[in-house]
Amino acid sequence: MENGHNRRSIPISGALDDRKRASENPRSYEELPEDIRRILMERRSEGSERRGVLQVLEEKHVMTALLFIDEMSPVLKSDVYNTVSRSANMVHKLDEMRSIGLIEIYETARTNSNVIVITDKGHDVAELVRQMIDLVKGEYKMGGGDRVPFRDSTFGVYGPSNRCCSEFLREFCPF
Repeated sequence: MENGHNRRSIPISGALDDRKRASENPRSYEELPEDIRRILMERRSEGSERRGVLQVLEEKHVMTALLFIDEMSPVLKSDVYNTVSRSANMVHKLDEMRSIGLIEIYETARTNSNVIVITDKGHDVAELVRQMIDLVKGEYKMGGGDRVPFRDSTFGVYGPSNRCCSEFLREFCPF
């Protein structure tokens, strides 16, 4: 056991039963077959481009940031950091939110500030997230703004249609 991990490797020309600890059977990058090296390089270069919408949305703090930006838009990027999370990865998460069309980020010319504005698509997604939260909490916000108790169909009373959530999943989460 090395550093508390029991890592194993399979020899390239061997079988699953021939595996040993990775530290006993190390393989350098140059020893890998050409097609394996090409696949590894392609995966590394693609990065977040391969990530789907669902992977972006399920990351920590992304939905919270989306709801905050929707509520406060336009907002300074530093306000998102101070209010939602000071994680160093927030820059990457905001860039991914921009890449899928939920927000726009504008750099100001006179100061070193960035302004984040919610897009129409981002507003619609934030509203759907709020509806999901309300459904989980047992409330549903009607068109007039009133919150009413949500009853599951298993209790004989049908709640609001989940058509909007299924449309959202079909449109934004191709998987």
